[in-house]
Amino acid sequence: AKDYVIFHQGKQRTLVHTRMKELEKALPPFIQRVHLSYFVNIYKINKIEDNQAFINNISIPISGKYKEAFFNKINTITL
Repeated sequence: AKDYVIFHQGKQRTLVHTRMKELEKALPPFIQRVHLSYFVNIYKINKIEDNQAFINNISIPISGKYKEAFFNKINTITL
């Protein structure tokens, strides 16, 4: 199960056979890793609160490991 990633785009789900680490290298800069198990499109974030990003009222955790890089990215981009 470690070699699969599920993309959520609206109600559509796409299963891809790859590792998160490999995927991270290939994604555009507006897709940011926020957790061991999550990437987010920073342009889709509705709000950030208590170490969580919200997209369409869905809470996505922001872990300590990725928090600094995430907020650095957010602060350099106009949402």
